[in-house]
Amino acid sequence: MSGLSDISDYKVRVFEEETSHLDIPAKDVTGWIKGHTRRSSVWYLVRKIAGLAVREIEATSDNEQDV
Repeated sequence: MSGLSDISDYKVRVFEEETSHLDIPAKDVTGWIKGHTRRSSVWYLVRKIAGLAVREIEATSDNEQDV
């Protein structure tokens, strides 16, 4: 979706499998990373994607998560 622009928007989807013995339900999060600088390390994009997933999980979860 970036078109190789210097500043790009990315639609991302994150999956987490259920881990029943740890009482962790399956998760499926979709969202946008807006205004990412293309000429940065991929790890900055990974951090933004992880942050999006954590915020969505916290907003929709009844269980308190360790931080």
